[in-house]
Amino acid sequence: MKAILIDSSASACSVCVTTDKVVKGHNYVSMDRGHASAIVPMIESTLKGAKTLFEELRFVAVTKGPGSFTGLRVSLAAAKLLHYPIIFRCLVCHVLMLLQVGCRITETYRQLISY
Repeated sequence: MKAILIDSSASACSVCVTTDKVVKGHNYVSMDRGHASAIVPMIESTLKGAKTLFEELRFVAVTKGPGSFTGLRVSLAAAKLLHYPIIFRCLVCHVLMLLQVGCRITETYRQLISY
């Protein structure tokens, strides 16, 4: 099952494409401003680098904070943008929950999917 993860809650933008236990592609850019203009090109380049078509995605996961209000809105807007053309699951994760799990993304997915 392929998924895309999006985070712009802090002073960076992150996008990751994963299949079960394997990270297929990722992109990380440290930035204080400009998240909104950077996130969509990052999504496109990460999907291209992961050799993944948009139609292959089964869900999108996005962080919900804590973080800057504007950064959170950017991530959520990008997730909604991906979610609407093809209906699939949209998961919202708390950043501290991801840290608690030790940033093991696949384990977090299993917990969220069963939820």
